[in-house]
Amino acid sequence: MARASRAPRTVTSLLAMAAAALMLTLSGCSAANPITTSTPYSPSDGVRLALGGQVSAANLMVVSPSRQGPGVLLGALTNRTDAATTVTITNKVAIDGLAAPAASDEFTVEIPLTAGQTVLLGTPGGFPTSIPITNAPVGGLLGLELSTPESGRQQVSVPVLDGTLPEYSTISPSPRPTMTATPTETP
Repeated sequence: MARASRAPRTVTSLLAMAAAALMLTLSGCSAANPITTSTPYSPSDGVRLALGGQVSAANLMVVSPSRQGPGVLLGALTNRTDAATTVTITNKVAIDGLAAPAASDEFTVEIPLTAGQTVLLGTPGGFPTSIPITNAPVGGLLGLELSTPESGRQQVSVPVLDGTLPEYSTISPSPRPTMTATPTETP
């Protein structure tokens, strides 16, 4: 009888070891491959940018109903720190083979951000950003430089889209580019 009771324990032990080996094998997939949902990405048509750990820019793009502008710079800027800062955005750059604008089409906009604040760009109730885009027609890219006094400068190429997509059909720039306004704080 002693032998009969050993067999079920041996089978149980073998099954437990096989289950543990299977669990280790299956969990190895996530050990060897990064979890993509934890990787920052641009979920829409715009691009993202981080100015150090201080400010992040999300979904930056330009929408223009005409081929030679003006356009509206859309996106969001978030101050991720406990200190106020100012983000400067300019198109006075030539990057990635993109032409720099003519002097008459250059723009610089300064956007103050309080600690922890998110400012929406180019939206009703947000910071107005009607800009010239003669050096970047619809379907092209516009070179921008974003900077803060604390984090330095970074350049980014943003897409220039037209208003044919339903979500952008109501966006239209003001007749004259506007570069100054008071941002509205978002909750």
